[in-house]
Amino acid sequence: MKKIFSLALGLTAMTTMSFAAVQQAQETVDCGTVKTITANPKAGYHFVEWNDHVTTNPRSVTVSENITYTATFAPNTNTPYSVKHYQQNLDGTYPSEPTATDDKTGTTATETAAEAKSYTGFTKVDFVQGTIAGDASTVVEIYYTRNSYNLSWVTDGDALSGSYTKGSTKYGATITAPNTPTKTGYTFKAWSPAVDATMPAATTTYTATWTANTNTAYTVKHYKQNLDGSYSDGPDETDNLTGTTGASITPAVKDYEGFTAPSTTTTTIAADGSTVVTYQYARKTYTITWVTDGDALSGSYTTGEVLYGAPITAPNTPTKTGFTFAGWSSDVAATMPAANTTYTATWTAKHTITVAVSPEGKGTVTGGGQYDNNAEVTLTATVGDDCYVFQKWQKNGVDLTNDQNPTITVTESATYTAVFTAKKYTITVKSEDDTMGTVSFE
Repeated sequence: MKKIFSLALGLTAMTTMSFAAVQQAQETVDCGTVKTITANPKAGYHFVEWNDHVTTNPRSVTVSENITYTATFAPNTNTPYSVKHYQQNLDGTYPSEPTATDDKTGTTATETAAEAKSYTGFTKVDFVQGTIAGDASTVVEIYYTRNSYNLSWVTDGDALSGSYTKGSTKYGATITAPNTPTKTGYTFKAWSPAVDATMPAATTTYTATWTANTNTAYTVKHYKQNLDGSYSDGPDETDNLTGTTGASITPAVKDYEGFTAPSTTTTTIAADGSTVVTYQYARKTYTITWVTDGDALSGSYTTGEVLYGAPITAPNTPTKTGFTFAGWSSDVAATMPAANTTYTATWTAKHTITVAVSPEGKGTVTGGGQYDNNAEVTLTATVGDDCYVFQKWQKNGVDLTNDQNPTITVTESATYTAVFTAKKYTITVKSEDDTMGTVSFE
């Protein structure tokens, strides 16, 4: 009679904790039957040994008694799982594909060890660890919200214009700068720091920097004092100049004849071109003196300390016995010159002009008399005898001119003689016949 025995197979899982057998296969066979037993680990696990410490798998056994073979399994320590990281889009959604994936391994059936990343401009959302599935299907998803930062623009110029990015701005958002800013007297140089293409991960301020214009207008006005001590509302001369905005300037004063220049003024060039430097020039005074060795001067005339440019009134014509006033030493200016000035009377003595005729009685002459120096006198010579004609004038016996009526300039006393000469005629006497007689002159 055959003996019948029972063969039982058990399954035991081994992890960091012990578990009872969870599966059993049993078969009744004849004694001496050879059976092949196989331990089939699930995904994420591996066979360790049979309960008789045999590690062969599969193995052949001969059944000679009722016996149970229990396979022991253990979880793998390198079971794959994934950690996926998702960065929030600018519109608040999340992409379908992760930003990054970490391929990790761990012990099957234990908790994952996912770690969040440090992304600039993002904040991690709290997440839950998973359990490592033996089939490597475990995925831990970590989400990161996009941070917002304040963006501001600073300019000490005119108000900013245009549609530009400002205020709370999401990290990575496109930055649109304002229109090029303006500032009176300056030219925009750049934003500091340079404007990023997208929003950085920090509160950010862009400050306008400027270059001072080198052609900013400023004005220098020059006022000359009036004769009454006042100054006119409008300048006598205006310099329209340019310079660098904010620069210190000390405009030069002018050198006006007859005026005292003021001290220079130092100021800065206003950006709006409103800088005006005013210089007032005080009118100088000079001394005017009249000198004459003749009689006392008379009339209401200008003398003593006189403002430059003031009208000059000369004395009445001065007198001096035996002389004729010939004029002042220099022409009297209409207005006071820029110098101490002396006018001295000059005099000329009277000159005697004597006129005579040669030969006497052959004509008449005019033009003689007493004359002032440089007086112009016309001499005339008239023939008084039909047998004579005018020949020439002599001055003090020296031939002067053939002009019968010359005009002379009197510079000294002198005698002018009109010389007449007899007309010349030819008289002829003849004898019609010199054999009869002759003729002669006596």
